[in-house]
Amino acid sequence: MRKEKIHQPYNKFKGFLKEKELTYSDVGKVLNISVTAVLNKINGVSDFYVEEVKTLQSKYGMELSVFFN
Repeated sequence: MRKEKIHQPYNKFKGFLKEKELTYSDVGKVLNISVTAVLNKINGVSDFYVEEVKTLQSKYGMELSVFFN
């Protein structure tokens, strides 16, 4: 069963991860969620919580603009 997307994929965030050589597994470990959950969030099936974004920003020093199209 394929889930419907609730928003556009976070392509800028994908690019940030690639640039920093980070994996979805790395993100999952930081957020204490599964790789599948990370994939769903990045690909638009579910969304990041504000606290998750803050955690990622703090850990990786990224700009919030990577979450905006």
